[in-house]
Amino acid sequence: MQAKRGLRKGDPLSPMLFVIVMEYLHRKLAELKNITNFKYHSNCAKLNIIDISFADDLLLFTRGNVNSVQLLMDRFHEFSKATCLYVNPTKCKLYCGGMNSSAMNQITEITGFGIGEPPFRYHGIPLSNKKLTVNQCMTLVDRIGACIKHWSSHLLSYSGRIQVINNVMFSTTNYWLQCIPLPKEVTRRLTALCRTFLWTGKGCVTRKTTIAWSKICEPKSQGGMNVIDLDKWNGAL
Repeated sequence: MQAKRGLRKGDPLSPMLFVIVMEYLHRKLAELKNITNFKYHSNCAKLNIIDISFADDLLLFTRGNVNSVQLLMDRFHEFSKATCLYVNPTKCKLYCGGMNSSAMNQITEITGFGIGEPPFRYHGIPLSNKKLTVNQCMTLVDRIGACIKHWSSHLLSYSGRIQVINNVMFSTTNYWLQCIPLPKEVTRRLTALCRTFLWTGKGCVTRKTTIAWSKICEPKSQGGMNVIDLDKWNGAL
């Protein structure tokens, strides 16, 4: 039987091969520190960071000058020739800061990447060098609101709604909180959605709450329902 290149999806050998291949790329890029024309990104120079690899994403950092970008892309093309792993320019973006349009055009010609606008999303979370605004976090609020408005949620009892709040809504929120702090306005809106869903089963307020939300967030030993307080959890994480 003729041998072919590749692994089946879910093969336990694939993570090890991925690490080996990306280690080769990392070492190729690390050679740039010995070249005087290459300049690190200003925020990465102390740690000598050029690349950060994830399971399905690769971040490359360099100073915004033509020589540094050209040297970085040359190393990347050498990696592609050795491994037959080629980049798809349509799925890549170039993020520039403090550069004029002429330099940006030169770099786009070298890389073949389009210009992206921060914040960009990684695994659904917007990443930025500044604190996120309320509008940039509205994706999370909309996602929680869509879960509340699902038709099956209206048929749940009070105990079932508590389970949805703890297992679905807060697990999604915690994923964001473990990465970035949320503005207080966002946590206020999320708390309002959860509070309304608990007492009405809907996403809109139809009557006053029976018990204060602070009481609901207390441990069961103190008469509460052990629901996480988003404001306190946001500060703790």
